[in-house]
Amino acid sequence: MAKKQSIQLTAYKRIEICGCIASGKTTLATLLSELGHWPTFETFRANPFWADFFSNPLLYAFETEITFLLQHYHSIKMNHLAHPNLVCDFSFVLDEAYSSTDLEASKRSVFDSVRDEVLQDLGSPQLVIHLVCPSDVAWARAQARGRPEELTMDVAFIERLNQAVAQAVDRVAHSTRVLAINSHELDFLSSEAGRVEAKRLVAQRLQLHP
Repeated sequence: MAKKQSIQLTAYKRIEICGCIASGKTTLATLLSELGHWPTFETFRANPFWADFFSNPLLYAFETEITFLLQHYHSIKMNHLAHPNLVCDFSFVLDEAYSSTDLEASKRSVFDSVRDEVLQDLGSPQLVIHLVCPSDVAWARAQARGRPEELTMDVAFIERLNQAVAQAVDRVAHSTRVLAINSHELDFLSSEAGRVEAKRLVAQRLQLHP
């Protein structure tokens, strides 16, 4: 029998990025790899319920949110085996925000129990970055990138999600280091100055030297 490999997950560090759809999470995670954190990306198309969720969020929310929660948990565990510091283009804070917008009370209780177990195993992130993006801007970005599943959503959906994310961030801010970045005002996608400033802000919040 192969020897089991174990790690003390709470001894490892990670940055989590949360924000509404098309707020710049993947772009920022890629950029922040230059600070020495391994970029860890959400494989959203691997979630078999993702497309159905956008066709009817309330009907398919539970299986979608539970699956994303466990995918994120597994991805962090697997990547931490090789890399002590991660930067994730997803966040358990965002998972909570989604669950609060579309899960009924009984299913939310199940979700919360699984999330609590996951966080007990992984520990808190070193930093949560909250990408703030106006709902109309995020909606326009989502329309422009053209994922067919996302084209069915309206601005009101993103507005509800933005509100839920802000509330979820507020709930963890007392125990977890948080950095808010307005991804509409700070252009880290196409501006070199924006990229430099984004890295500086994160390094400063981590109390590192940029």
